[in-house]
Amino acid sequence: MIPDYFSPIGCMYHYMSMADRNRRSYLDKEEIKLKRYFYMLRPVLACMWIDEGFGTPPIEFGKLLDRLLPSGELRDKIEELKETKKQSDELDLAPPIPIISDFIVAQMDKFTAATKETQFTKEWEPLDRLFREVLIKVNNNKIEQGGY
Repeated sequence: MIPDYFSPIGCMYHYMSMADRNRRSYLDKEEIKLKRYFYMLRPVLACMWIDEGFGTPPIEFGKLLDRLLPSGELRDKIEELKETKKQSDELDLAPPIPIISDFIVAQMDKFTAATKETQFTKEWEPLDRLFREVLIKVNNNKIEQGGY
């Protein structure tokens, strides 16, 4: 059902909503939790992935980076950020990284404008039916195995 229901604009809207919550809450501060950059970078890269016509974005951050930002100053700074985050506490704060912050803001501006026209026009019933079928199958399997 994915080919029938995948909506590039709808998916981008979802990712921009995720990134925007973090942007509004953290990006304009004097210090930022390093992990918050990834909460903005991944959705931005996912939108780039969709915009490039690659389909549904992968979960793996590295795959997004390798395909969309294979080299350059921005990629180098993101790699430095990944290493710093690995070696620091989850709550560590650091000054903003301008090249990454500017990239996030520019991409978010681009994709936020593109998602203004999102509209889902497909029928819900086939998705609802699939959901019910999966629930019945999973629950019957658990009942048969003594899970309830």
